[in-house]
Amino acid sequence: MLYLGIIDQVTPYGDANNASTHRSAKLSMIKLTRIDGEAFILNAELIRYVENRPDTFVTLTTGERFIVRESMDEVVDRAIGYQQQKQLLPTMSPHCGA
Repeated sequence: MLYLGIIDQVTPYGDANNASTHRSAKLSMIKLTRIDGEAFILNAELIRYVENRPDTFVTLTTGERFIVRESMDEVVDRAIGYQQQKQLLPTMSPHCGA
């Protein structure tokens, strides 16, 4: 079992017309595949831990659990990639531009 320190709570995404809000929502998502082949998008902020049993189980901070086709390493790499993007991409300030 691998514990990920990604336990921040989800914040509301706000107004549907706010482009920076949509960008931050998109960046918090990772694409995974259920064991039956159905692709889905998961908010990476909610991942509590990932287990390899031999199927890969993703457990969320809410207690919900998913079995996915991706390996434990793939899920971790995607979650880490999300965290890196979150730190590297600047946020839009309401005082900038048009």
